[in-house]
Amino acid sequence: MKKIMRAQLTKQLSILQAAPQGGWVKLIREALCMSTRQLAKRLQVSQSRISQIERNEASQTLSLKALNEVAEALGCQLCYSLVPKKDLELIIYDQAEKKAKMYLKTVGYTMALESQGTSLESQKLILEETIARLLEKPHLLWDDDK
Repeated sequence: MKKIMRAQLTKQLSILQAAPQGGWVKLIREALCMSTRQLAKRLQVSQSRISQIERNEASQTLSLKALNEVAEALGCQLCYSLVPKKDLELIIYDQAEKKAKMYLKTVGYTMALESQGTSLESQKLILEETIARLLEKPHLLWDDDK
């Protein structure tokens, strides 16, 4: 069930894009042919505050509360989202692989001390099996101590 949910979420989020370099506020304001003075009047703030808001958004220091107020003044709705950089299933697989490699590195070191080394082919097979076992319990992937 969680796998289906992740697939649906990945599909929905794939249409979203990162904010434009100058920020959404400036882009939307300019698309509406609205000056900083006009937006300042709508928000009941100074014109310099609008310039500060646009700079803060571009540098990712504008609060969500302030961004929501500006969105309302622009006739927009603020939609807050986290957009994965890659498919959620791939993020989980990569974490399982990372964890498996860390685990097998310690096991391999112990085996080497005991002169029980394994072939490269065997190591790959053991890695794949370890990843598969980890993927059966993905909620454990994010714990450092397991």
